[in-house]
Amino acid sequence: MICLFAIGYFIYSCSARKQTWRHLRRVCLRFGFGSLLGGALAAVVLLPTLFQLTQSKGTYTVTTITAKIEYNPLHLLSKFFSGTFNFDEMPSGMPNIFVGAIAVLAALLFFTSRKIRWQERLVALLWTGFLGLSLMFEPLDLLWHGMQFPVWYPYRFSFVVCFWLILLAARYIAVEAAGTNLLQSGLLLLLVSGAGAYVWLHKKSFSFLTSKTIIFSIIIALMAVVLLSLPRRRQFGYLTLAIAVIDLTASSVLALNQISYVSHSDYSTYTAALRAGVTKIQKRDQGFYRIGKTLLRTKNDAMQVGYIGEDQFTSMMPRKVPAFFSAIGQPEGDGFVTYANGTILLDAILDTKYWLNLQPQNINDTKGKLLPTLSPRPDLASYTAIGHTNLLAIHENQNALGIGFAASSDILKTKLNSGSPISNQELLVAGLEGGGYKSLFTLVPFTHTTLTNIKQTKAAGMVYGMRGKHTQGSVTYTFSANTSEPLYLTVGGDFTDNAVNITQNGKQIKTYDTFRNQVILNVTPTDTKKTQTLTFTFSKDIDFSQVALYQLNEQTALNSLSKLAQSPLKVTSYHSNSLRGTVNIHQAGQVLFTTIPNDPGWHVKIDGKKVTPKTALNLFMTFKLSKGKHTIAMVYYPPYLGIGLLVTLLAIGVAWLWFRTRPAWRHRQQIVSLPRR
Repeated sequence: MICLFAIGYFIYSCSARKQTWRHLRRVCLRFGFGSLLGGALAAVVLLPTLFQLTQSKGTYTVTTITAKIEYNPLHLLSKFFSGTFNFDEMPSGMPNIFVGAIAVLAALLFFTSRKIRWQERLVALLWTGFLGLSLMFEPLDLLWHGMQFPVWYPYRFSFVVCFWLILLAARYIAVEAAGTNLLQSGLLLLLVSGAGAYVWLHKKSFSFLTSKTIIFSIIIALMAVVLLSLPRRRQFGYLTLAIAVIDLTASSVLALNQISYVSHSDYSTYTAALRAGVTKIQKRDQGFYRIGKTLLRTKNDAMQVGYIGEDQFTSMMPRKVPAFFSAIGQPEGDGFVTYANGTILLDAILDTKYWLNLQPQNINDTKGKLLPTLSPRPDLASYTAIGHTNLLAIHENQNALGIGFAASSDILKTKLNSGSPISNQELLVAGLEGGGYKSLFTLVPFTHTTLTNIKQTKAAGMVYGMRGKHTQGSVTYTFSANTSEPLYLTVGGDFTDNAVNITQNGKQIKTYDTFRNQVILNVTPTDTKKTQTLTFTFSKDIDFSQVALYQLNEQTALNSLSKLAQSPLKVTSYHSNSLRGTVNIHQAGQVLFTTIPNDPGWHVKIDGKKVTPKTALNLFMTFKLSKGKHTIAMVYYPPYLGIGLLVTLLAIGVAWLWFRTRPAWRHRQQIVSLPRR
């Protein structure tokens, strides 16, 4: 964004003064050299970041571009009013270009000033038009964002537009000392009244504006019109400062009061509860392990509180991570994963050694009145209870296999299938254990199905929609649970965004609200003697073809996990980018399987010798080892960090030589400044 703007600003600055072609050529060469030198100085940051983007966010680059205007251009007028931001503007709003009435009106007057060269005003007009079109024309919007639509906070390049408007305003005020004439004042009054009238008549289209804020903004704009008509004396500066402070402060207060992402009490209650639970675990066990939880405020809770978790949101996430989470039935998307629907098998393999769960007396708080909850995990009752805090119970998973363990080399050939989380877990265990595929889950049939206000809309599938004029309907499945072994329900991507409300025996089953593929929900009943009913309530067409119920053969699963626990990787030390440990391989042909993603940048030594790790499941680092005890040492450095550092150091040397070999007066002469007259 800054590079694109710098090019436009450079062209504009060249038009501000008359100059020969020879001088212009020299200026262009200096600009090009300076730009390359600036990039080289930042190479230590740019090169590693660029590489990581090619592995993550860069893989989602838009290839099909639609030449369309993204909203009614006249609606952009509303963004010049005070307080034009609220929660709805975060995910899909219009550009935030509020700079205050004085800056906007003075920027408009820039194009009417005869004391500024017509060439400068023409280039500025063209660049302003390009920026304005970028705020609403999809291809240009994508260009500013690196050919990708951002996740939330659209039109992020609007900060350069704000800078540009302020720059034009300052340029006009600097050259026009007498204030506006009658024609200019009339033009400003016409624009203010026109914009005010349009926004007032369409205020229902702007959820961030009220009648009071519109009136306040018009009053401030009229004050700015009067101010700009005054000559540039000493009082002008004081009045400008006063009006600007009032305008900007009011806008900030109005906008912040409308942002209700989370209240302070909810944030502090949740954070304090989570930190208390994590602290208690870390005091008990200072080893290397992952912590799971049945509550979630954001997917970056682990980074905020300081523990190793499985939820993450980042633009730097490699695409293969969401692909794996999708394969095992967890909510995921472009740049985020959420471990919301774990099973006993997944908990063990991913080394989720400890769990934080709502205290039993709060377990039915499905609406999140105390803490925002994730999907239920009644199977946590089989884990060892080791303590509690005021709100959370702490469980230890005695089946956790560690961050790495000895496994069959079959895992290197194992491939997971898309849209089959149940069978993928069976494939995963079979690949790790060796000896061929075996079934760990049994399909549980529904004994009865009841459709209420529902009809099947597609005969070939199981898509259900509303019958007649009904606006809401439900599907109810009945089944019997004759065992206390875990039961898992699979649902498809149509159930995302709370499109379907799911209840079990009248109690809501909490689901994470965003997913795009099949996910697993734990529906293990507390009373096995009672007939179970699953009710799905919805108001639009929903595909039920992936709805199925499975029972885990718990003893068979635990036997497999017990075999895999024979040779864990014992971590002896670890830091933010390194890990050391030992492992004892008992059988020839085994591999060390780890649940650490095999990303470029890892440097591994086994028994002091550098090795190249293999990749299992298209994600995890795995090593072929001989029988016996081995020492493992891993360290991570971002790819291209060394090259970037070398380029930066060379650029520092070039910049130092440049300034050392040229007289100081030559440097002062090259400083770009716009003429005042």
